[in-house]
Amino acid sequence: MVDHLVEKVETACAGNQPRLALDTLLRLLRRSRHNSAARRYALCQLADLHLALGDLRRALAAIRWGLRLFPRHDYLHYLLGYAHSRRERWKPAGRALARACLLNPQNSEYHRALGWCLYRRGWHRAGEEALRRAVSLSPTHAWALADLAVCLLREWRVEEALKYARAAARLRPSEPQILEVLRTASRLASRPGHRTALQRTEE
Repeated sequence: MVDHLVEKVETACAGNQPRLALDTLLRLLRRSRHNSAARRYALCQLADLHLALGDLRRALAAIRWGLRLFPRHDYLHYLLGYAHSRRERWKPAGRALARACLLNPQNSEYHRALGWCLYRRGWHRAGEEALRRAVSLSPTHAWALADLAVCLLREWRVEEALKYARAAARLRPSEPQILEVLRTASRLASRPGHRTALQRTEE
């Protein structure tokens, strides 16, 4: 019965039927009290779905429920950080994302999310280091490349930013946000008065 419900959830999500997916996940939670793997799956999926629907309150409730049961589950810590980031609560987001990275240090997306969070919090060097770690773990992670480009642009390191923006756009040529980063970097690089950070430092 549990396997059937998991399959039904996957089918509903693939078919863009969030209401059916939510109802099925709640049934799965009721029937998986003695099946920790199914319960963990249901809580992660429930949080993911609420986040996708923009219901942060219910997403956080599912995440916290999951963390009470599975306190060392890295993905739940990532989801908690992501939910806090959506509210621009960078301090608790950073704590949760750092925990996710500690539990699963080879996950590029966790380092990307942590890097962006740290940069937005004002810890620019630490944020850049985490983003570079994300790119080194997964050189084809388009969003890590794009986020690193944005951070470099804000530091006026335009040529380096353009390199990462181009790499991101090659991987996601139809993604509007990534194309906007590339357009911005290209525009700044083509300005006649453009100067590198190194040039400004030397003046």
